[in-house]
Amino acid sequence: MFHIEGGIMFLTAGLLVFLGTSYFVDGRVDLTEKAATLRSEGVYGVAEVEGFDLDGQPGKPLMPQKSYFVVLPEGARPDSVKIVDVEYEYLGSGIQLKPARRPAILPMPGIDVPLPPEEKDAGLYSSAGPYPSSPLRLVGSSLGSGERLAELILFPLRYYPEEGKLFKVNRLRFRLFYHLEGSGGNSIRSDIGFYRRMVINPNDLPSHRFLPPRDYLDYVVITGDNLASAFEPLVEWKRQKGLRAAIRTISWINSNYTGRDLAEKIRNYLKVAYADSGLKWVLLGGDVDIVPARVAYAMTSGAGFFPDEDSLRADLYYSDLDGSWDADGDGVFGEVTDSVDLYPEVFVGRAPVRNLSEAQAFVDKVLAYEKNPPLDYLEKALFFAEILWQDPYTDSGEGKNQIDSLYVPDYIDVQKLYESLGNENRNTVLGAINSGKNFLNHAGHGNYYVMGAGDDYLYPDDMDALTNGDKQGILFSIGCWVGAFDYDAISEHFIRNPEGGGVAFIGNSRYGWGSPGNPGYGYSFKFDKELYRLWFQEGVAHVGEALALAKAAFIPFSREENVYRWHQYQLNLLGDPEMEIWTFTPGSLQVLSPDSLPQGPFSLSVSVMAGGTPISGASVTLLQNGELIACGQTGQNGVAALNLVPQGPDSLLLTATRTGYLHAGKVIYLSEDGSYPGYLGMTVVDSAGNGDGLLNPGESARILPRIFLAGTDGLDDLSLVLHIEGGPWSASDSILSLGSLDPGDTALVEPGFEVQIADTASNGASLTATLGLLVSGVERWNFQVSELVALPVIYVRSISIEAGGDTVPEPGEEVTMDITLGNSGLAPSESLQGAISSPCPYLSFQGGGNISLPPLDPDGTHTVQVLADVDGGTPVPYLATLIISLHDTSGRDYGDTVFLLLGRTGYSYDVEVEDPNWYAGGSWHRSDYRSHSGDYSWYCGSEVSHSYSNYADDSLISPWILVGYSPILRFWHWFEATTYGNDGLYLFIGDESGWHVLDYIGSGGALDSLMPIGNSWAELSYELDGYEPGDSIRVMFLFRSDDSEVAEGFYIDDISISGVYQGLYAEETPSRLQQDCQLFTDRIPLMGLEEVRYLIPRPGYLEISLYDVSGRRVEILFSGKTNMTSGEVSIDPFRHPSGYYFLTLKLDGKILRTRKVLLLR
Repeated sequence: MFHIEGGIMFLTAGLLVFLGTSYFVDGRVDLTEKAATLRSEGVYGVAEVEGFDLDGQPGKPLMPQKSYFVVLPEGARPDSVKIVDVEYEYLGSGIQLKPARRPAILPMPGIDVPLPPEEKDAGLYSSAGPYPSSPLRLVGSSLGSGERLAELILFPLRYYPEEGKLFKVNRLRFRLFYHLEGSGGNSIRSDIGFYRRMVINPNDLPSHRFLPPRDYLDYVVITGDNLASAFEPLVEWKRQKGLRAAIRTISWINSNYTGRDLAEKIRNYLKVAYADSGLKWVLLGGDVDIVPARVAYAMTSGAGFFPDEDSLRADLYYSDLDGSWDADGDGVFGEVTDSVDLYPEVFVGRAPVRNLSEAQAFVDKVLAYEKNPPLDYLEKALFFAEILWQDPYTDSGEGKNQIDSLYVPDYIDVQKLYESLGNENRNTVLGAINSGKNFLNHAGHGNYYVMGAGDDYLYPDDMDALTNGDKQGILFSIGCWVGAFDYDAISEHFIRNPEGGGVAFIGNSRYGWGSPGNPGYGYSFKFDKELYRLWFQEGVAHVGEALALAKAAFIPFSREENVYRWHQYQLNLLGDPEMEIWTFTPGSLQVLSPDSLPQGPFSLSVSVMAGGTPISGASVTLLQNGELIACGQTGQNGVAALNLVPQGPDSLLLTATRTGYLHAGKVIYLSEDGSYPGYLGMTVVDSAGNGDGLLNPGESARILPRIFLAGTDGLDDLSLVLHIEGGPWSASDSILSLGSLDPGDTALVEPGFEVQIADTASNGASLTATLGLLVSGVERWNFQVSELVALPVIYVRSISIEAGGDTVPEPGEEVTMDITLGNSGLAPSESLQGAISSPCPYLSFQGGGNISLPPLDPDGTHTVQVLADVDGGTPVPYLATLIISLHDTSGRDYGDTVFLLLGRTGYSYDVEVEDPNWYAGGSWHRSDYRSHSGDYSWYCGSEVSHSYSNYADDSLISPWILVGYSPILRFWHWFEATTYGNDGLYLFIGDESGWHVLDYIGSGGALDSLMPIGNSWAELSYELDGYEPGDSIRVMFLFRSDDSEVAEGFYIDDISISGVYQGLYAEETPSRLQQDCQLFTDRIPLMGLEEVRYLIPRPGYLEISLYDVSGRRVEILFSGKTNMTSGEVSIDPFRHPSGYYFLTLKLDGKILRTRKVLLLR
């Protein structure tokens, strides 16, 4: 079953057979936490819903909408979607929603681009029926990289035009029908990860990619024969990263593949390479005279300014490899009738170079950015934006501000040069680029030879003259024609500049499109925002993949001749599609390996570290003469094992790479003669322990090194010594005799070293040592030893709640909990016994809450069911702690802790009845003169004159409110304030530390442009970041006025705090991030100043906090950006009363791990 929570869909149950030939899947939508807002624009209202885009057919109401994708079984085709049940929230009546205008071409220098006229569908606006007719629409399906996708569009609002009533979908249940057409064929699923990011049911995708049986190819450069040598260093670098990379020349393709023209021949080659070799990345290495561009038709723009204005240069032609793009055979590519599915099979970018020197410059720029960028500019951005239209006023800076506030992390320093701020001109923009910016975002006028910068323009000569050196970034522009690489475009000059400019450019090959009067909601802006969301919120690092995903989000809207389809074709990448973007300052890697090796076959162990900590998931490669001869990936111990057969005596290039780190490498020399011992790892013999062959806490075990000898000479009188370096272990034996080894010998050295693992060691704790090989008592060789402590780690994977017919446990109800427990540790668990309990006095478990768990392998799961009763006198909302305590036969304890919210959390007050818990000071009172709903609202003013007084300083304060997870404050307001002066409403949030200003609304306020004098009701919403479940807060509305003119003032209605997490701190499906995250300490209980160690899967914004058993945060141990994937923070038990607490680790705002600790003073 689908369910959408917070506007996101997931698939949680299987498929059902219907009538023998048709199938269906059931789903539900939950948008209760998505805020709806209504703002005024003249006589109209514009309704928005958080996370949804605004769009509409010309003359019909602008409506929020969003696309979703569902992967279906192989051979399936969707038929229809049926709404089973829907729950609406009433937003108001008498609303005239603004009609959508036809898309507008963005202004162009020197050209008078008329705005499309305003239209209004009189028939629709006078109709009594709902618009849209259904909140969920099936718009089509496509076969993307072997996966059948159903495309849905969700409309979260429903409008009744005749009465002006507006409703929001809060919950919806639906059924998606499909039928089977037979096998989907043998299409290679070359990049399941791409679709895993895109679809709403990723668990139904294959768990791995299917590679072809022959040698595969990841990355290819297609270029002219005279340019091939320039791209060889780039191809070698890709091989260093572990990619199978090659160059294919135009002449070779032209001679070996057929097609109506060169473009079709290239595409036919790519189709074969994709199917046979699993190709993923394609760099078109040349301008259009070298690698031709396919001209695609999306629609007729009707502008009439240029004869080729509708001839879109579309490198998507080389990416979407299904069909011919000319199914009707009329020679016009990309028409709706040509059945183009728009989904990418491979990711494509173009290097718009014309000669050898430009190609060399392009390669040098990419290599500098990926391999060794200056570190002082990577967290800097430039947003430069113009006023697109004066009437209706459209400040594109507002759209850039949306991107900044929604998606760009706080640590990114964003320089804003806006025409509306008076600081955007040619000199300021060029100065900012020359200072070095990693992210550049332009909104303004454009043509192929110019980009707008306030009252000034940037020209190709300006791009040629940039001197920012290696401090280069990625520029996205919504401007018209700036990416028209079939001309001598300004974007190409930005890329070609060998002394500066940028490393990538994403822009339009023809007109950009906007929405006059709606900054940030124009069509080009939609793709802009989605790209930044993918970079910073989803962590999509490869620039070509991010652009492909951004475009894919709008494929369901692109099935007709329209502006969305226009963007699918005309939005291109000038740059290397595989290039990884730095979204923060990278860390540094260290690579440990022998300095020399024999010329023959060898098994090489390579350790990758960062700050002394093993790094998992690093790619480790060996190149010889530029060819990839071995590659591997480090495990959790930071070690990669490479089996290599060198081809001759030439040296090897060893390279380690990982996302978020600068690469590390070294040269390894080969010798024809000599002795070359190697280390193949340890065998664990723990017969005195549990015999599982793993290093467990509290065990004494023997570790037997496996040593081999390569080369030409044998070695005698050998012995081994183990030097313990780090981790909770020790060794008893100092010297281990080995004897002699002849070339080709491998020895498992018995009886091994006796080691002891600390009883308090945690799962995944790193055990490091150096293994020294001695000849006649002299230490000649050293090998890095890296092992991991293995322990079962039992955690709550999910809890399904049923109580009183819904999922909210309330006072007096019996609660059924289906608890799925998993083992995220490195060792299998025994059968476990225990119970679930809670210190909450209002929650009791039937049968003592006893549970039992069968043996679980690593990554295994098991579901148990328990029943609990919520006391009828429970003060709600109440945050209850659930403690799962288990033990094995040896008495070792396991378990996890989650938090359960009892009662319908949050707060809602419609002002219809007097609430004595509110404090109303000064002129604040309940009034029936205006209201958003019902009869009453709060009003600050006189009921006689319906105006406020001078010198007001009147406060309205809510009662204390217990919040849950991610609280959101919402309220509706109506106001009339003087245009000038200082009359306005301050919004405060109060907590135990005092009052904090949240916003100001009124005279001179930023909202004046949104809510002009002569208001209508509008909802405001605020995410209350920084508050945790169990925190208590108050809301204060403080109205102040000066001594000048007065107006009617402010009304407040329908106040709520929602967004609380209805349930548990437990993911339904734990992410890879969670499974790769650990929190551990050396001692339990903690009785003095101790270090809490952590392992996280990637750098990012880290927060480690301490909570008491009520769920209240009592201390933040660390909060900030870290480039390291491991570290320590200090905890002082003497700062808190003795007892149980919970450590919680968040990475980039997401809870990854919670651990119970006992503090004793």
